[in-house]
Amino acid sequence: MQSGHATRIINALLALRKLVKIFEYKPSHQRDTLNTIVAMTFPLLRTMLQQLVGYVQHPCRHCEMSRRNPSDDAGHMVHLTVKVFWSSVQCALPPHMTLEEIGAWLELLKAVLTKSMPDPPVHGGDEDDDGARRNPWWKAKKWTLQVICRFYNVFGNPKHSNSTPELSAFFRGQVAPHLLVAVLETLSLRPSGRYCPDRIVQLSLMYVQEAILSATAYKQLQPHLDFVLFKVIHPLFCLTRSDLDLFQSDPHEYIRRCSDVLGEYLNPVFAAEGLLVELCTKRGKACVVKVLSFYNDLLVPAPTDEAQWIQKEAALHALCALDSFLTLSPPHQAQMESIMLMHVLPAFENPRGYMRLRAVKMLSRNYMTKLVFADPTMSHIIHSLLRCLQDQELPVRIEAAKSFRHVVVYAHSTVVLDTLRPLLPQVLDQFFVIMDDMGFGDEVVLALEQLIDSFCDEVGPYAIQLVVRLTLRFKQCLDKEDDDEDACFTAASCLDTINTILMSIYNQAELFEPLIDALLPTLHLLLSSDAYLDFVESALDIVKSIAYYSAAIHPKVWALFPTLFRGADLWGSEYMHQLVVVLYSLIGRDAAGFVSAVFQVNLANGTTKRIRYIELVYNLVRKLLHKEHVDDEEVWGASAIVECVLHNCDGVEVFIPAVLQLLCFRISRTAVDDPRPLTQLLSALLAALRYNPTLTIAALDKMKVLEPILNALDKNADMRTSVSEQKIYVLGVVALLGRPAADWPVAVQGALKMLVWKAIQSLHRIIARTQQQLAREEAAAHGGSAANLPPADKSLQALIHKGGYDSDEDADLMLHNDDDYAHVLHDLKGGDDLDDEEDKDYYSRIDSIDEVAVFLQAMHGIKDSQPATFEALGLANNQEFFHSCEVFAAELRRRQEVLGRASVPDALEG
Repeated sequence: MQSGHATRIINALLALRKLVKIFEYKPSHQRDTLNTIVAMTFPLLRTMLQQLVGYVQHPCRHCEMSRRNPSDDAGHMVHLTVKVFWSSVQCALPPHMTLEEIGAWLELLKAVLTKSMPDPPVHGGDEDDDGARRNPWWKAKKWTLQVICRFYNVFGNPKHSNSTPELSAFFRGQVAPHLLVAVLETLSLRPSGRYCPDRIVQLSLMYVQEAILSATAYKQLQPHLDFVLFKVIHPLFCLTRSDLDLFQSDPHEYIRRCSDVLGEYLNPVFAAEGLLVELCTKRGKACVVKVLSFYNDLLVPAPTDEAQWIQKEAALHALCALDSFLTLSPPHQAQMESIMLMHVLPAFENPRGYMRLRAVKMLSRNYMTKLVFADPTMSHIIHSLLRCLQDQELPVRIEAAKSFRHVVVYAHSTVVLDTLRPLLPQVLDQFFVIMDDMGFGDEVVLALEQLIDSFCDEVGPYAIQLVVRLTLRFKQCLDKEDDDEDACFTAASCLDTINTILMSIYNQAELFEPLIDALLPTLHLLLSSDAYLDFVESALDIVKSIAYYSAAIHPKVWALFPTLFRGADLWGSEYMHQLVVVLYSLIGRDAAGFVSAVFQVNLANGTTKRIRYIELVYNLVRKLLHKEHVDDEEVWGASAIVECVLHNCDGVEVFIPAVLQLLCFRISRTAVDDPRPLTQLLSALLAALRYNPTLTIAALDKMKVLEPILNALDKNADMRTSVSEQKIYVLGVVALLGRPAADWPVAVQGALKMLVWKAIQSLHRIIARTQQQLAREEAAAHGGSAANLPPADKSLQALIHKGGYDSDEDADLMLHNDDDYAHVLHDLKGGDDLDDEEDKDYYSRIDSIDEVAVFLQAMHGIKDSQPATFEALGLANNQEFFHSCEVFAAELRRRQEVLGRASVPDALEG
């Protein structure tokens, strides 16, 4: 790097970049080598960067060519230097860097960003733009913007774990104001007629979006708000000549660009939408009135030329972007229906395809799900949308199909569904026409799935045709290249939509047999190997629905069982939960069929071998539990499969001793401080105890593990967190009371008293959880509509109501109080943490057993017929025990009353 030879410097920087990139995401304790490299190279890099950007005015021996013009070699050096800096600091600052050094580096990056660039030659066409974007100086500016955005987001944020109060105060107070000037200067290039690549604009807008959170930066920005809103953001909403040409000449490419998620994120239009929403939401006092007045002035006059139509489309684009704000702002909610009537609905009739497209896009936002419209307005909307399904422009047809996802869930009246119901066959046909027209893309299929779900009671007559067409579509997707992501997403969506159809016809069992014939070849293909891992989960969901909703398990479905287990050897660990759900559906619906089922295998010597299905189950459990390195999901899966067999089947006593050996083997290799897998293994063992206590105890005694297992059950009782875990504990322990205590081995006699009291404690926990759940349900029932608003929406609505934050408030320090943050975490976790069964989507015979009733019956039984056992358990004259029984009896009466109330409507329907 000190050679003075451009090529050698560039190669050295390339090597350094590759070296520091190795440590880019390493944790702090693995960054010592990187810190050493930084300490050795950063002073040299900084000096070189000063000279390359002309920051030092004496001749530069590194690259004299950079003095008067931004040469390519100098640009490459700056580009690589900034990338080295990025890889070295983006996750954590080197410990030796002082605030002064950080400030010097960022001042240099400001100089890179503001370095003047000649405009590329204008000949027209994308080739010139691509050439300009490949200019190393523009690349250097892009990486510079990434660095300063990262600094603002992380090190300039006082709440970020990687920052400190001193660092954030230094950045916001002394560095960020200068950087904001440079960013605004960059954003002024396009309005002044100069060239600026899209990515540079996008990153500059991201920086401004970070800056408005800081009171200091926002005050600095306020005088320039009109410039940002109307000279930078608004022009990005306006369709360009290139957009219009692409819309007409290559609609498929236009659709691809609009559906490209990564491309959307990097698109300055997307960044402009985000900045507009943030300004109106968080700094609304200074922005909302002027923004809405500006766009109202564009909407009201009747356009007289094409340029004015483009301006009107841009105004509707802005309203699309602001949907999350406008639908939570009461004053603006009331105005949206008149905007729909005056500006959106007429656009459906506009001869310009881009205006019809924008009108349809207005229906794909929160307006359809969060606002209430008059029934005539909704009727007009749905009829306009139906016409757009057959529009002459492909992008309009596709967007219309996608918007059904939002329109059919309109919950404030039945007008949408009532309008669509008689037209359902034609609408479904048109969806398949559009899918054929568009190639591969999953959003239309997702909209079809939502449409089917909304008409689940009416879809039966079309179910077979729909499944056949979706299966054909799925096979077409499979025939595409492996790296075709659109085809892959579409294929998965086809399978999910098939499953939605199956769930929609759950009460029409007669339809399942022809559907089985259509689906089984595809299911055998997907589940028999690991060649189609992307679709295994969806295929298993289909098998579950067929098994769960069919009138009975068809022999052809049972024939899929060996395929499941062949495939499970390859993908079972990854999709263990889904496999368990399928087994519960199959075995739970037809336990006798499972126990008696066999299949024939042709051996290499020409003979055949008959294998029972229960052997397949045992072999999979053995494979999972005998693995040298087994993860928690595999332990859970093996234990759940054992429970599935024991909870549902009769006549499987031969299964118990062998499976107990496997469970005990894995228990002996599970750390006592790892409660989850140990609880799961012991739950499977308790299932065996409930199924046949005599056989289970005898097998454990024979293996000489009875006493350790009983001790483990004692310690494990308090580690059980879910109702289902506590329930099987109670049922397993109560099973031991079916014979006199004296008949059990000594180890059981010694542990029985302790186990019974642990069961009593488990029942108290179950009842306490039930009471908490009932209290929450009652509170929710009396909470009113405001209480049903998500916490995030309530916080946002309150913020919008006050006009955002004051100009002297740091928005990022005020975003959430502790309660709001707890609500967000609660929602992310999945809602109600009192209902431990929220993730359980499989059921067995044990679910209909009331553990409280079983316990009380057992206690009455031993008190009357086994007084010696009752005495040995310390229950006679024990007031704590009798009080517990009173609590349990009251809970049992409550449950029976609930069941009685639930049975009255059933009896009336009967």
